Amino acid sequence: MSLLQQIAAAFFKALTGLMFRVDAAALAKVPHQGPLIIVTNHVHIPEIPTLYVRLLPRKVYGMAQAERVLDRNIWGAILRWIDTIPVWRGEADLNALRTGIRRLTEGTILLVDPEGTRSHDGCLQANRASYCWHCTAVHPCCRLFIMAVKITKKT
Repeated sequence: MSLLQQIAAAFFKALTGLMFRVDAAALAKVPHQGPLIIVTNHVHIPEIPTLYVRLLPRKVYGMAQAERVLDRNIWGAILRWIDTIPVWRGEADLNALRTGIRRLTEGTILLVDPEGTRSHDGCLQANRASYCWHCTAVHPCCRLFIMAVKITKKT
């Protein structure tokens, strides 16, 4: 990881630490080595850097909508900078599946939101992209780690 990436990670860790409550005990259960798929519900955008920076120094790859990754704006640049795997939705994206399997073979973490989109209310939606299940079928030594993102509303 470059010095610039380390500085950015420290910044996002501090910022998201101020914005969100993170269950450090749950994150401590994440294995420190070997291929791993972390499956989580997708509530909002900030959960991605919140999880990503707390999983370092392990190499983490996420999967995101290809149009977002390839956008010529700041968000697309950030997604490309952290090596996000683009997924073309609405089709069987075999390239994304192969890339995910290759990353797992390298012993990294693959962060997957099987809903394929944000729920906004924290409730689980129907599974739209089952890449995590296909990856474990092809890479049987890979472990699954299920993680829930919860939101609370002020009353």
